[in-house]
Parts: sequence; structure tokens; C-alpha cells
Amino acid sequence: MKTSHFSSFRSLLLMAAVMLVLDLIAINLLILPLFGQYLGDWLTPSPRLWAVGVFYVLYLAGVSFFAVQPAQNSAQALGRGAFLGLLAYGTYEFTNMATLQRWAVPMLLFDLLWGAALTAVVAWVGHKAR
Repeated sequence: MKTSHFSSFRSLLLMAAVMLVLDLIAINLLILPLFGQYLGDWLTPSPRLWAVGVFYVLYLAGVSFFAVQPAQNSAQALGRGAFLGLLAYGTYEFTNMATLQRWAVPMLLFDLLWGAALTAVVAWVGHKAR
């Protein structure tokens, strides 16, 4: 399906908005309490917003390129997004599990599920918005 630059831009903006809202809810209600149990003072008191911005730009470009654009339908975008999220969040989680003493299995499992679910929803939204 060929899309215009405007619809691609609209799709990216909607994907960013959905990801930001869902991430803010999950981070504040679920992730910070869980990760705080294990990491304590390793967590920064406030996020480095430049790093958040760089991650969002790169990640959303990846979701669009690898999950949204090649998908033939919304269900395929959902599946591609889930797999991409599992790969991306899994890379982060398993690297931390292998190298950081304080990293814990509950953090790894939660973040794997979160990455797969979040990326699936964002890819589905992006495909619907095309």
C-alpha cells in the first residue's frame, strides 16, 4: 500500500503520542516501583530527557520501517511490532542481566512483556493511521 508523506508523518505522530502516553502510565505505575525495589539509588531522580528523545526518535523510526511499512494489514503490523519489541527490549534486558549484579529476573520478564506489548500496539496504531 503506497502512502503519502503526510499520512506517514501523521502515522508517526500518532505512534509517538500513543507510545508516550502508554509509557508514562506504565513507567509511573509499574516500572519505577518494580525497578526501584532492585536498583534503588541507581535510578536517576529525574530522567535525562535528551536520552528519552533520542530513544523515541530512533525506536519509532525502527517500528515504522520494520513493522508498519512492510505489513500487509493491521494484524501483521501487530505481530511484527510484538516481535520487534521482544527483540529490542530483550537486547537491553538480557545484556543487563548478563552484566549487572542488581538486575533481577522479575525486571527482565516484565520489561520483555512490556516491550512486546507496547511495540505491538504502537505498530498497529501506525498501520491503522496510514
